[in-house]
Amino acid sequence: MKTDLPVKLQLILKALRDTKNKQTKRTLQDDKGYCCLGLMCKVAEDNGVKLNYAFGTFISGHSLIDQLEVENWTGLHRLGFFDIDTVFFKDNVNHKIMGIAPNSLANLNDTSNFTFAEIADFIEDNWKHLFENNIKEPL
Repeated sequence: MKTDLPVKLQLILKALRDTKNKQTKRTLQDDKGYCCLGLMCKVAEDNGVKLNYAFGTFISGHSLIDQLEVENWTGLHRLGFFDIDTVFFKDNVNHKIMGIAPNSLANLNDTSNFTFAEIADFIEDNWKHLFENNIKEPL
């Protein structure tokens, strides 16, 4: 991992690359695990952000629209949307959805079937396009 990344981003990438975390789709958390945005919610909660829970068990919602405190904590654009022209049409990008996939982290997780590790690599390579103000610091 690059050492010049913001601390919050390093925490998120570490969680995404931790093989103990299990991945699910189409919801922030369920009995199978987390989606990539749900895992960001868990990291934010571990750092003092209050989450909304469904039935007291699982992180509530399908996107960060349901967890605005997390969106504010990370500085992530809503749903992790990014500009396809900026991210996918630069010469040095070599990801399996090159230029044709939906443009959100949720869709990388749910539709394009990126693993957490692949999502972490994508975020690390493109974080300045994903986060407002290049991620809000400090913790």
